[in-house]
Amino acid sequence: MAMEKNSLPDLKKLIQVLNRNIAAFQRNNVARFQALHSYGSSGFRKVFLLVPVFIQVNHPSIPGYLEEDGSPRGIYGFRDSKFQQISQEMWPGPRNEWDKAITSLRPVVESLILMGSSGSVGHTSASDLDYWVCVDTMKIRAETLDLLRKKLNLISEWAARTHSTEVNFYLINTEDVAANRLRPQGEEAEGEVAPLLLKEELYRTILLVAGRAPLWWALPAGTSFRQYNMILDNMSEFEPHGFYSADYIDLGFPLRPDPQEFMAAALWLSQKSEADPFKGVLKMIILLEQVESKLQAPLLCDLVKAAVLTAGDAELPVDPYAITIGRVLDFSLRKLTEPELELVRISAYYKVRGPLDRDKETEDTPKERLLRELVEKWGWDRHKTDDYNSYSSWPDRRKLGLGQDVKNLLFTVYKRVAQKLMEDYPDQVTTEDQSLNQLTAKILSRYSGHQAKVEDLPSSIHRKTLPHFMTLVYYRSRWGLYGGRLEAWQAGTEEFDGRLIYECSRAARAAAWLVHNRLVNSNLKLTLRPRPGPVGLETIIELLKKLVELFPTLPHGSLSEKSHWTTGGKGPRLLVLNLEEPWHETKMKSVDLIYRTAWGEMRHSALKLDSPVSEAEKAIATAEKLLETGEMRIEDVHYFAPPEAAGKRMRNNLQAAVVQTLGGLRRRREGPGAERKMRLDTD
Repeated sequence: MAMEKNSLPDLKKLIQVLNRNIAAFQRNNVARFQALHSYGSSGFRKVFLLVPVFIQVNHPSIPGYLEEDGSPRGIYGFRDSKFQQISQEMWPGPRNEWDKAITSLRPVVESLILMGSSGSVGHTSASDLDYWVCVDTMKIRAETLDLLRKKLNLISEWAARTHSTEVNFYLINTEDVAANRLRPQGEEAEGEVAPLLLKEELYRTILLVAGRAPLWWALPAGTSFRQYNMILDNMSEFEPHGFYSADYIDLGFPLRPDPQEFMAAALWLSQKSEADPFKGVLKMIILLEQVESKLQAPLLCDLVKAAVLTAGDAELPVDPYAITIGRVLDFSLRKLTEPELELVRISAYYKVRGPLDRDKETEDTPKERLLRELVEKWGWDRHKTDDYNSYSSWPDRRKLGLGQDVKNLLFTVYKRVAQKLMEDYPDQVTTEDQSLNQLTAKILSRYSGHQAKVEDLPSSIHRKTLPHFMTLVYYRSRWGLYGGRLEAWQAGTEEFDGRLIYECSRAARAAAWLVHNRLVNSNLKLTLRPRPGPVGLETIIELLKKLVELFPTLPHGSLSEKSHWTTGGKGPRLLVLNLEEPWHETKMKSVDLIYRTAWGEMRHSALKLDSPVSEAEKAIATAEKLLETGEMRIEDVHYFAPPEAAGKRMRNNLQAAVVQTLGGLRRRREGPGAERKMRLDTD
């Protein structure tokens, strides 16, 4: 197809611009490589340097080795990359075999790309390596792709085992990316609900490790969608003039998302931010700026690109996270309240420094220079920065308090985004899509204040900082989980208040909280300081084991069927009998009901049974209450009872009542007094 007149500069000038732009991109790429070495740990750096080599080579002594004949390997243009020298230095075999081992006549990987914070000020000690492994599925058989996945999994396992570094490989078909068909990768669902926003982030944060460069980065800033496609269609005409299409990859044009995608992204972020709420705040503010500008604010990838293409050597690297943070802070200063603004500042600070990072203020890096500039601009004094730098040593209650404040901010911004979208685009925004319905349910679950809901920890960051040794204490008719060891008389005192992690009125709820928040593992050491009564440490430990068995940890953030906590509302229900009653009690006095909803909530209700009612009526009333939790099967109902003979009898009575009620074998009793069979207390 011939190019339209006056649509683009003449061919010679255009090719000069394209070559100049890709050279600018490569210079910034190299500068970010250097930044990655500055910010990353020794293990992180080692993994980064070796991953491309392991993909290029298939040898028994090298991680990622596959025994199958014709095992897939190789990255386009690897021998022209800096990793060529690394591979030669580490080659374990005879030198005369090295050239054959390193050469791949038909490399399967078109381009190996890092996306995210690598090589930017956003890198912290918690950062991982997220590789996009770009392939052309038109050239590769399905069996070959399966083998490539196997090879990549072996490399990920090596990185985690040998260097404690998380490496995620996302196997991407280039044609799908260009057409914005971004399917879920692993447990990540962002590409499914917000493909254009994910592509924008890819172009903004991209670090080309090896392989073909993205064509979009060679084009001038401000190139339109139509011009992009015209250049793409006429690439063959450029080759005689020194611009070779084989060196480039088409990942598509970063189009502006529509209102529905912004809604989907806000829903997804509200759920995903459980992993890192500080990063989540920054991303949510980016959405808010777009929405409140009626989707007219410039895309961040365009701002980053313009900066890269005009930067001098002294301005390198152009840092995508620094530009993003600056944009977020400018908007927040104009549009948020002072308390909200301060939480955004804290989020930006912890995204750059990392709440669990060690203090490196003496190092003169772009990261530390940015932090000093921000702190001075905000008016934070030395005492305040020292305090935020010592996050790890904060009292548990304070860390959890900040987490809750940030979580509340995320929900506030989400509601603001959703409301504005529905006001401005009522005909374009819907949550009727099945995947969005699932996300909405999970968000409502995360932010729900339902009194029966077992509370969530604010985020994974706060989970990591909690002590492994905890004491469960009964005091003032309440149960409290404290960090460390203490005696019952110390609970509730000002001296130990900062160590209080969680408080409730029932021991079963405390156990459910530990399991729901993924704190029950081999590292947890739990001791008990009970009131005078029957609840012993052995009983609590057995209850925890039962809860872990019934409610195993499942992945967060996925929209796949397998990730549903329960299917169609079905799932285990646990009835805990007389957990806190005197050991000599022979009648059923209390039942703790614990179950998980279809959208991920753990729920607990305490059923206190009135003593004048017969044991049979108590059992029937409990079974009827069980029916209110949703559809279930008889085999879904489980029991935890005291080990004494009375406990066994209570369990048998209750089990018989449940079987009758769920099986439809008992006629509903009519008559006065039916409403006073039990009293339900929710904590």
